Amino acid sequence: MYLYFVTGLSAFTIHNFLSDIPVRWLLMVIIGSIGTFTWTLFGQVISKTYLKYYKYFNAFISLLLIFSIIDLWH
Repeated sequence: MYLYFVTGLSAFTIHNFLSDIPVRWLLMVIIGSIGTFTWTLFGQVISKTYLKYYKYFNAFISLLLIFSIIDLWH
């Protein structure tokens, strides 16, 4: 949702380019739809990979969290 807001904000702050409000709305809808489709497609790829290697992934993330805790305390 945040990325869609940033996209919308940038679409409404473009000066002297796409000065017509309906064109800006259409631009927001197109960019938002492409972003949602890309997010869904990437999620499917990551999901299949995660299900295959979830033990290694969880161990790696756990090690990163432990490293972060140690780094924050120093």
